[in-house]
Amino acid sequence: MMAIYGPLALILDVIFFVLLAHIIMSWLINFQVLNLRQQLVAQIWDGAFSTDALKGGVIGVLIVGFQRAAFSNEAGVGSAAIAHSAVKTDKP
Repeated sequence: MMAIYGPLALILDVIFFVLLAHIIMSWLINFQVLNLRQQLVAQIWDGAFSTDALKGGVIGVLIVGFQRAAFSNEAGVGSAAIAHSAVKTDKP
C-alpha cells in the first residue's frame, strides 16, 4: 500500500506545476504582458485542420494498423523458438 505514495506524489507535483503555469500564463495574457498575436492562433488552427494534417493522420493510422495486424498474425509461426534462443537462463 505504501508503494503508491511515490508515484502519487510525482503526479501531484506535475499537476501542481501545470496549474501554476496555467495561472501565470493566464495572468500574463489577461494583463497583456504577453501579447499573443492573431496570426499565431490562425497558423496553429490552419496547420491542425489542413489537408496535410489529415493525410498524415490517415497514413499514421494505416501504419499502426498494419503493424498490429502483422504482429497478431505471427501466432503459430514458430517465432517462440527464436525468442527462447535469445534468452540466457540456467534452466532450459
